[in-house]
Amino acid sequence: MALPEGTALDAGRRREVLRDVADVIDSFGGAYATGPDVRTGPADMALIGETAPHVFCRPTHLGGSGDSSPHTAWGTLAALRAVSRRLYDTASPKGRGLAVMGLGRVGAGLARLLAAEGAALRVTDIDPEKRRIGDELGAVWRAPDEILTADVDILVPSALGSVLTGQNVAELRCRAVAGPANRQRPAGDGAAPRPDPGTGGRRAGRTPSERRLAPGGVTGTERSMTPVTGVRRAAPGRAAPPAPRGPHGHGRRPPGGP
Repeated sequence: MALPEGTALDAGRRREVLRDVADVIDSFGGAYATGPDVRTGPADMALIGETAPHVFCRPTHLGGSGDSSPHTAWGTLAALRAVSRRLYDTASPKGRGLAVMGLGRVGAGLARLLAAEGAALRVTDIDPEKRRIGDELGAVWRAPDEILTADVDILVPSALGSVLTGQNVAELRCRAVAGPANRQRPAGDGAAPRPDPGTGGRRAGRTPSERRLAPGGVTGTERSMTPVTGVRRAAPGRAAPPAPRGPHGHGRRPPGGP
């Protein structure tokens, strides 16, 4: 759902926006299902689920799988262990430098898991209030515009995607990039995880072939989600028929609607 830049949502307005989202999802007739992402959680999925049954991660007391962020953090930790084993012949991150970019639900949970395993953490978030999480974990706080080029073993993007570009990838000083952020390279950017030889900024002794991208993370399952039935699909070589509309046409609730 796109809103004008700078739009402020109070609780009531936010609820109406989520209901609009629910109408749009419901209009696909089960061809699309949603789940929580940035700044949304099980309670939001419950609200969307009042209109659109094809929703993951509703609260457990409503028959859903609950918060998916712990599962994503554990999945990312598994990916980081695999990367560590590939680079250092040991899965343990103990003593390794890891830079966690973003301390939301997933990033903060992952940082706690890594701290418990003895990793040397650098952390950041665009919200300065999140610095208290870093202090709690004994991590080094870095500014958001500095952490991308931190001198660490593994860079862990844990917020919004598209953090790697054709311009900044050559400045990376890590040996690998592995994190739960979606689409860490923007589509069509042309960024390569292995920068050309001769570019500055990398740690001495590290070659472009040592750079690796490894996405990590899983989400919880939802056994109670309504099965998808009656979804119209296109035959090979033919356009799909239009999806059925929701109760409000284009997903917009009429003024004063419920």
